[in-house]
Amino acid sequence: MTTTDLMGIPVSLDCDAHDHASRLAAAQANPAEGQRVYLNTLAVWAVHTYCQWLGIDTAPSEGDSWQPGLAALLDVADLPIVGMGRLECRPVLPGERSFRLPLAAMGDRLGCVAVQFFDTLDRVELVGFLPPLPAESAVDEPITIAIEDLLPLIALLNALHPVANLRQWLEGLLDGPTWQAPEQLLATTRYRPTPAAARSVCQAKSIALGESGQPTVVLVVQVSAETAAVEQLTVRLRVYPASSKALLPRLRVAVLDEWGDVLLENQTQPDAVYTELVLADCQPGEQFSVRMTYRSLSVVEEFMV
Repeated sequence: MTTTDLMGIPVSLDCDAHDHASRLAAAQANPAEGQRVYLNTLAVWAVHTYCQWLGIDTAPSEGDSWQPGLAALLDVADLPIVGMGRLECRPVLPGERSFRLPLAAMGDRLGCVAVQFFDTLDRVELVGFLPPLPAESAVDEPITIAIEDLLPLIALLNALHPVANLRQWLEGLLDGPTWQAPEQLLATTRYRPTPAAARSVCQAKSIALGESGQPTVVLVVQVSAETAAVEQLTVRLRVYPASSKALLPRLRVAVLDEWGDVLLENQTQPDAVYTELVLADCQPGEQFSVRMTYRSLSVVEEFMV
């Protein structure tokens, strides 16, 4: 993989981020430790912000890096993910194409997100994901990780987001109550199922596009097999407004492959009741994700064929 394969996701750093980082840095014994804590804190803040966009619950205040005393003793930038574990969020200095992973940042981690800094600290970019080191790895000193050796951020989503297995759906193994029959979430005047193939199943999920007061949509996924053998599948994706009286907000819907490359993309049209994308000839074992972008917020759902 080359560095051009990794597309950074920009994250702005507001006054609240810098104020919190300044308070933690000021509690350190010397300027060098203060600078380290400052950058670690901003890196955690950036990944925390990204997780909020994706609807992933985090608890940054419970991390070791958020405690002044532990931040002084340990070079860590950990972000607790509620119910799952901790992500390490490592700063990459301006102009650098690698970063140092300290020993304290290797244990009990879900993986590591590299956060690229620039000369001005008003924004950063999340540039890649490092999975957890194998349990059998005998590491007794810090290691250096090259940016070009990281995985795209879609690998982070695979690690944090449950993956819906569409082939299992056809076998009757549904992911309730997360996914439900479309009729439970949409008025029948809005939802009209497409003609069924030899085998077909349709499931829907309600998705909030931000905080309270922001639009909510319903993602409807229809999986069809033309023959009883269930080899190649057709996946029809539709996004509806949750309210029967509303139209879709201005929304961009994209289908990404497992490496984060865009396969299909659609922009909602004015007065649209729904928008649709269709994946044909899906092969066993393939993975893809659906990304719905509203203003600066993106929500991603993961699938396996």
